[in-house]
Amino acid sequence: MTIGFCGTHGVGKTTLADMVNEEFDCMFNRNMSYQRILNDIGLPINDKADILTQAGVLANYYIDLFRYRRDEVLLTDRTIIDALAYTFNSDSISDDNKNILYSYYAKAIPMYDILFYIPIEFGLVKDDVRQEDEQYRLNIDNEIQRLLKISNVKYYTVSGSIEERLEYTTKIICVERYNE
Repeated sequence: MTIGFCGTHGVGKTTLADMVNEEFDCMFNRNMSYQRILNDIGLPINDKADILTQAGVLANYYIDLFRYRRDEVLLTDRTIIDALAYTFNSDSISDDNKNILYSYYAKAIPMYDILFYIPIEFGLVKDDVRQEDEQYRLNIDNEIQRLLKISNVKYYTVSGSIEERLEYTTKIICVERYNE
């Protein structure tokens, strides 16, 4: 089973994924570290991302989807949806390249068994990686919602306090695992 959390930066994906991982002892891929590595080696990220960066990010997520065994539970704190939303919000990537990356996205999105979308509910905690522009954050969130709708995939919107989010996601995962 593959479980992915999607949403713009700073909405609590990693925090919630950490807590879900403690509940279910999943194979957990913490993808935020990948963005930090790209930033540390000098590749442009966020609103400055180029085709090399975004192709690398999408490839990383794609590989995650293919490398685990189906009898395991793979949990990711970011999804290919997030990566594509950032790609579509980059002015430095041509429309042709965006279309190429979208074709890979379209093949990978059905591989998620459970998708959780986390909307913006809280202010952004600033760090050295995340883009601090609230309008940019809102643009990414809108793009994620658009991609979820046009992809025709089942997803669950998670909101509320961290405790409410954990309770809701735990319930959904238990129900989905039972129905497998």
